[in-house]
Amino acid sequence: MTTLESGSNVTHFSASKVLLLLIILVLFFVYFSQQDTYYEVRRSEFTFSEEEISVITSGGSEKRTTYLLLFLFCTILFIKNTRRLSLISNEALGFLILVNFSWAVLSFFWADNPALTGRRIVLLSIQYFAAMSIAMNVRLRQLPTIIFWITAPIPIIGFFSSWAHGTHPGLWWFQAADYRFYGTMHAEGQALNCGMLFLAAATMRENGDRLTRRLFLGVMLVAAIFLVLTKARGPFIATIIAFGVFSLCTKKRSTLVAYSFSVIVVLGVLSLVFGDALLPSLSSGMNLGRQETSGGMTGRIDLWRHLSGFVAERPVLGYGLGGFWTVDRTLAIAEFHQWRAGESHSIYVDTALDLGLIGLGIFLILVIVAWLRTWRICVN
Repeated sequence: MTTLESGSNVTHFSASKVLLLLIILVLFFVYFSQQDTYYEVRRSEFTFSEEEISVITSGGSEKRTTYLLLFLFCTILFIKNTRRLSLISNEALGFLILVNFSWAVLSFFWADNPALTGRRIVLLSIQYFAAMSIAMNVRLRQLPTIIFWITAPIPIIGFFSSWAHGTHPGLWWFQAADYRFYGTMHAEGQALNCGMLFLAAATMRENGDRLTRRLFLGVMLVAAIFLVLTKARGPFIATIIAFGVFSLCTKKRSTLVAYSFSVIVVLGVLSLVFGDALLPSLSSGMNLGRQETSGGMTGRIDLWRHLSGFVAERPVLGYGLGGFWTVDRTLAIAEFHQWRAGESHSIYVDTALDLGLIGLGIFLILVIVAWLRTWRICVN
């Protein structure tokens, strides 16, 4: 290799690092700016302020500005590397994503609220365009790095923010039965963030040296602690399942057998020591201390049953992308269930409401194909 070629490779390597840093910074800004600042505004029963109603009907001005900046940045990324567009669009997964997006756009023509659906389509278009532009400029193995550096600051910022605003229970916070870690966002969102941080650290730990592996193991431990403190059961269980699948794909069979045997031995010893008291303790642990609401999933099953009636009214096409949750319906459903429900808390129910059973079918096929491809990549 000549000196000129060596210098060119170094320059390309430095440029790719700078580009990756810019992508991380922009995405972190977008991600953080969309948070709820939950420690500042405590929700009051099932009522909505005038500002919240304005956001539902017209969207927030900050969100519009943020998405505009994201669009401009991703336009530069798209122009920079258009040659990789065909590689994305020619794959089966890319085709299904295009079909799903096209059906969402077409929903404007049968939307129950065309103005609301039109705004949602614009936001969705920017999100799809951003995802495609970033995918054209980063490698798959860089994705955990991006997720790690976007999610890692969030629980740290949330911890100090909640302390500064007086919502932290003090030094003995882990003993407070009614405490949930919110930080700068709702506990469910914070749990998703901690779960993604845990999984990103687990992925990056696989290819590091001994010191790096220990550091990422420490990050996994901290992320797991914050995840448990959110007491959000859905993200908690999803993280466990995702980590289990990841371990199944990446660990040696002997290691998995050793882990499984260790778990069985520990459970056996605990059952001998605690006897009949073990099952209630395990149940309480899986519910993260929210035993009093575990039977009804905090009212979500009743909500889904209620919303199934709306799905039955427009089963084929739905109400249009984001068109169901108008102000009137949101207020009526919140008052009926006596808790604030601005969404169904299920991506599948929301998809059926927005895009009908056809849209739900397209989405399910997309999820299955994405799972199969992820499994193949992990195994290989």
